[in-house]
Amino acid sequence: MMKIEEAMENSMSISESDFVIVDRLKSDPESDEYKNRLYDSIETAFWEGEGDCTIYDFSDKKSHSFNNRFELDGIEFEIPSKDFLSFNNPYGACKKCEGFGSVLGIDENLVIPDPSLSIYEGCVAPWKGEIMSDWKKHFIQKASKIEFPIHRPYSELTKAEKKLIWEGRKDILGINDFFKHLEDNNYKIQYRVLAARYRGKTRLP
Repeated sequence: MMKIEEAMENSMSISESDFVIVDRLKSDPESDEYKNRLYDSIETAFWEGEGDCTIYDFSDKKSHSFNNRFELDGIEFEIPSKDFLSFNNPYGACKKCEGFGSVLGIDENLVIPDPSLSIYEGCVAPWKGEIMSDWKKHFIQKASKIEFPIHRPYSELTKAEKKLIWEGRKDILGINDFFKHLEDNNYKIQYRVLAARYRGKTRLP
């Protein structure tokens, strides 16, 4: 430790690891004078430190760093405002749906037009035909091994079971994988036409 004047006289270079001591206090939580002085010292540290303040505890020889910015884990966030929290204000609107709540995507009602049918009966409309039916066969074959109810109507499936149909898992390809396959091969006109058939406005998750 040395006074600033001494550092200047000796032409010492200051690095980012050096600190300016604003105050030194002996902890006394019961004292109002201590609390007021601590408050003033921290406020000064934030001001002079441009938003950063470090408290060094001599008892455990540890430093505790703080800042008064709106951030966490190194990520700085935009300070919320009235407009930012308004769904129908362009400033606060969702970037994907612009506040409308819906986006152009795969319409579940078009993919599953008759929820009274089961997977086995062909409730997934695009999984039909000579080639695309292979997706249905794959799902039935894989899902049967985990005792998935392939004969139960889609409307009676649980949320978890429906999620499996759509999202699949590591060894089971689902509906989303199917449309990803179409997207990856959209240079083929038949794939573009097939994908367009099931597009519609869907609710943003």
